Amino acid sequence: YHFICSHVRNGTFDLLYCPTDKNVADTFMKALAHPRLQKLRTRMGLACARGGV
Repeated sequence: YHFICSHVRNGTFDLLYCPTDKNVADTFMKALAHPRLQKLRTRMGLACARGGV
């Protein structure tokens, strides 16, 4: 938290709002319904390992 705040104050980092429906980090933070999980997984460029080559 303090690291980020320091860099925002210094102008090194610029924070942008990301609406929850586009936030791929939710994949790792929340229990998601399967369709939402699939959508976010695709946005990250990941594929299901089961049944694929």
